[in-house]
Amino acid sequence: MSIESDIFRRKSLRAETLPVFGFVKRNGLWQYTENLPGEEFYALVTIDRLGTVTGKVYEIATGEEYLPVHVESYIGAFVGEIRLAYTRLLERIAEICFTEQRFVFPQTNRIAELIAEKYGEEPDHPFAKAPECAVFRYPPNRKWYGLVMYIRKELLSGERENKDSVGKLVEVLNLKLGSERIGDALATKGVYPSYHMKQTNWVSVVLDDTLSDEAVMDYIAVSRDFAVSSGRARSGAKNWIVPANPKYYDVEAAFAENEEIIWKQGRGIAPGDTVYLYLASPVSAVRYRCLVTEANIPLYKSDENITMTHAMKIRREKVYPPELFTFERMKSLGVKAVRGPRLAPDELVKAINEA
Repeated sequence: MSIESDIFRRKSLRAETLPVFGFVKRNGLWQYTENLPGEEFYALVTIDRLGTVTGKVYEIATGEEYLPVHVESYIGAFVGEIRLAYTRLLERIAEICFTEQRFVFPQTNRIAELIAEKYGEEPDHPFAKAPECAVFRYPPNRKWYGLVMYIRKELLSGERENKDSVGKLVEVLNLKLGSERIGDALATKGVYPSYHMKQTNWVSVVLDDTLSDEAVMDYIAVSRDFAVSSGRARSGAKNWIVPANPKYYDVEAAFAENEEIIWKQGRGIAPGDTVYLYLASPVSAVRYRCLVTEANIPLYKSDENITMTHAMKIRREKVYPPELFTFERMKSLGVKAVRGPRLAPDELVKAINEA
């Protein structure tokens, strides 16, 4: 790894700061020169339109490039001083003209933001010896559904014989798609048999914009569902049908503004449980699958429509078309009436989760 790539690999360029620092634009490239301490050498730093930084050090007297700065095997007090001065210049540029990013690749940063927006979940970095790795988890059970790794592309199956991949570093996201979806996924450009995880269920998606953000997020939804289902099966969390009356409360408008809303506490409902919201007439269908994130929150309210003393927080996980789980279909799946919160029959839960 070069000095430049090491300093700037998780940095995002703020181009508006370059002229202030002293960069000059020539032939579409930003360039900056500065004499290094001792006045025997000067550095030329170049930044392209993508924010990639390269640099060279030259002897002032001869105009020749001083190559030992970029060759790690060259050691000694003299070259060490020149290398340190050049490194400090790059660090100044990084501090003033760049912002820190969580990940190296732009798409990886966008995907992390989309996950935070949709699910409210941030990655963590559990490996002290591999700080560049990040894990996305389903909070109630801490089950993984995504693993970001910064690896050599040649390590991916199918790239080992590709000469263009040798030495190229990429960020990949490992996702669990299950054996039924693996085949179709692997036929998609940018998706590989998983590196470092079980290949019968997991894939590695290269986050270099080969796939669109939307396609990656679709895969993430599948992987996250595995984490959700696995955790619930182990923890004994329950599935509930909870009615909502559109005449008294516009739940669709509430979810349009926030993915997590306050709801009247149902007896026996606990954090980690699943709530299927059934909208009464004129909708008469299950419209939302929600996760209970908090329960038994003291909250008193009483009017002509509702009386409650405690509330719970529910977070929207999935929206269903109104024609999919109508009351008529629910009757065939074991639900004869929805007058209040009730446990959902296994047949209904299976049908909804497969939708």
